[in-house]
Amino acid sequence: MKTNFWITSSIAIVVAIALKFTAFSEPVSPNIAGRYIAAITDGDFLASTYTDGKLPVPINPDRLFIINLPIEEGQTEIAQVNASNSVTGAPYAFDVTADGSTAFVVETLGFATPGATTREQLPPGQQLTRIDLSNPRRPTVIDKVAIAPKPETVSVHPSGELLAISTQTPDREILLIPVQNR
Repeated sequence: MKTNFWITSSIAIVVAIALKFTAFSEPVSPNIAGRYIAAITDGDFLASTYTDGKLPVPINPDRLFIINLPIEEGQTEIAQVNASNSVTGAPYAFDVTADGSTAFVVETLGFATPGATTREQLPPGQQLTRIDLSNPRRPTVIDKVAIAPKPETVSVHPSGELLAISTQTPDREILLIPVQNR
């Protein structure tokens, strides 16, 4: 009988503590530091494209979204700019310089051509896009450069002066590209 009492008492204490910290706690605002949150979207892939190979209709452009901080309900600014990319290269298909002023996006698969309906019809990507984020409310494409077929990842050196890019191209698996005219 004493054992049942202790088990019941222990369960009651655990439940009381859990309720105190969940059900009765005040909502907490997210504490996010920084100027913005950046994310890429692949407009010609659905989640189901991995399994069924079908592309969406209509196909939307690939984009870089910039969610400006602080996040305030009904007032948060979201900016966007077209930046060809592929979910097959995510999550490292883009990177941002340490000072947050420039983003780089690689394109593993190219944009769907008119009439394309399946994943196999997507051309290999080869593009690196550089985007000016000095004003994150108005991101601007600075330039686009053909690098090598099927780049997958991009990483910016902390100095912002060098990019390391991995590709699916034989004999060009790793590219080191100096960043010019910062």
